[in-house]
Amino acid sequence: MKVQLDKMRLKLGQEKNLFLNLSSLEEKIKFLLRYAILAPSTHNTQPWFFRVKDNTCQILFNPELKLKYADPKCRDLYISLGCAMENLIIAGHFYGLTEKIEYEANDNDDNLVATVYFFEKDNHLDFSSEKLLDTILKRVNVRGKFLDRPVASDLLAGLQNLFEKDYGDNQIKMNFIQDKEKIEKLALLTQKGMRMAHSNKLFRREMSDWIVHNYTRRRDGMIGYSMNMPGPISFFISPLIRLFNLGSIMGKVNYLNVSSAPAVCVVTAPEYRAETWIKIGRLVERAMLEFNQEGLTTSIYLASVEMGDLYKEIQEILSTTEIPQFIFVVGHIDSQYRTTPRHNLESKLIK
Repeated sequence: MKVQLDKMRLKLGQEKNLFLNLSSLEEKIKFLLRYAILAPSTHNTQPWFFRVKDNTCQILFNPELKLKYADPKCRDLYISLGCAMENLIIAGHFYGLTEKIEYEANDNDDNLVATVYFFEKDNHLDFSSEKLLDTILKRVNVRGKFLDRPVASDLLAGLQNLFEKDYGDNQIKMNFIQDKEKIEKLALLTQKGMRMAHSNKLFRREMSDWIVHNYTRRRDGMIGYSMNMPGPISFFISPLIRLFNLGSIMGKVNYLNVSSAPAVCVVTAPEYRAETWIKIGRLVERAMLEFNQEGLTTSIYLASVEMGDLYKEIQEILSTTEIPQFIFVVGHIDSQYRTTPRHNLESKLIK
């Protein structure tokens, strides 16, 4: 898969060494945040705010960007924030910083979800993590059918070991599925979830507000090309979704994509809790980046965990009582994709 970078990512890649010229930790953290804002988020809402002072970075959510119908529990919002936090920490490690994290999402009234404290360890770059850092620039959420090529089992095992070593949390589990019969069942649940979602007019209205055509100047939302839509069609998809129930069509497309994947990752946890979701976000962002740097593509499909009681059928497939919280698929797609735009960092910094 080839990825065409936008100007923001190209510039960041070219200015990677400017970090070494920064004197204060506050300036350095703001530089690292240029990587954080490249994280994936539901509907590409980019629901984060950051407050930087001295050696601290507070991560907050923008309450105006909650999705009432697509994300009623705010689970995906918190996972998105966790993805941004993981990018921030990966960038910090490359530039020789260590961190301490305080999760504060469950008892605050300031939309604050976490505070990251940074410490300068040395002035040396960690080149062993450079490839992972560069992968942040190229990461895209891919849509399409996968090639008939398996994902190496040793890669999955290695990632599982990495998770247990660096993200050891007995509450969160990664379940890699390669059995085609189970993947088929998950694909059918994804199709069913899409039909359920699009049967709700309020869901469709909310979603249509975030779908934009290929030539937009907006810096957020789901751009048509990210969903494999040609330019002319991208102008019409938002009003079509708003006015008509396209759940059967979109469900079928999602079924074909998921069922073609050689591997599926289902992340489970025992409860619905904001801190857990943030940690899931960190985990899945790292996992998807690890796959991407190995030349594989990943795609997120959440309909089967979001809609109704479909999650109970996933529990049966996995033979678990844990709650499915996040699903992505992984494999090979031989296509070219473009990165999606982001708001500039300055618009996401608050005092």
